[in-house]
Amino acid sequence: MDKKYINKNDLKHMKIKHQDQIKIIYQFSNSLLEIYQEHFLKHASQSIFLDFEKLKYLQDLNNHHFILPSALLFDSHTKQYLGYETEIKSYKEWKIFLKTHHNHLDSLTDYYLQIHQMIKDAHQLHITIPALFWDTNLLIDPDNYEIYCTNLVHAQVKELPAMIVDPKLYLLHQKHLPNVYQSQFLFHPNADFIALLSYYFYDCTNLDLLASFCYQSNHPEIIYRFFQSFGLQEETDFRNLYYQLFSKTEVQNPEFSQYLLHLLDNYETTPVSNIPKLKKFVKVKNKTLSRN
Repeated sequence: MDKKYINKNDLKHMKIKHQDQIKIIYQFSNSLLEIYQEHFLKHASQSIFLDFEKLKYLQDLNNHHFILPSALLFDSHTKQYLGYETEIKSYKEWKIFLKTHHNHLDSLTDYYLQIHQMIKDAHQLHITIPALFWDTNLLIDPDNYEIYCTNLVHAQVKELPAMIVDPKLYLLHQKHLPNVYQSQFLFHPNADFIALLSYYFYDCTNLDLLASFCYQSNHPEIIYRFFQSFGLQEETDFRNLYYQLFSKTEVQNPEFSQYLLHLLDNYETTPVSNIPKLKKFVKVKNKTLSRN
């Protein structure tokens, strides 16, 4: 992998895409520069080891939907490791694309089926991505609508833990609802599948299924009550899958396609006012019982 030496002062003139306690993501032309915060590198030197070990493994991946770093970045003055650069061509952030392109339910489902296949491919390579729907991790080619993943350096690769995790999954762990971890630091593949169905459900309905499960602990009936509240009590397959994911059973490879498409086939949709072609699932007037 190439090494690039950059002047940190030049970063001040670049556009910031995302910033948190761990890193800052800059966009420069058709590349993303992921630069670690100085205090993070100083107090988490283990992260450098994790990056290098993961990149050794990731370099051999042969899947064009996984966009890997093209160069490691170093400070031109101190020679300190700063982060890495990822070439993203003319791809767009998937989250922003969804907001600016009012996709109807069928196209939205197609996007999630692509993401489902991406998760299955990653799991076969012993990679779990517990922050797949967070940050700038999903990109889309606006010309052919293919979706790509960029965050594998921060994912869980084999026995190397994830550095960045969707905050909702941390909340789930605190509430002791699903079997999120297979050890103290490593996630079950269930975590990716829970996130997949939850984000799909939210994008279709504007109802936060995952937050409803987080609201109360030690109340298994909350799943049933949520579905019943929104007229989904007849969707037994979908509900049973959630029960399975939120149990102590590790689900390695559920066939989500049938559940996503089954929702489209069995529930009426209604147009969204002022947004042509966009439809949402019909829902009852009552708010979810778990939030009352």
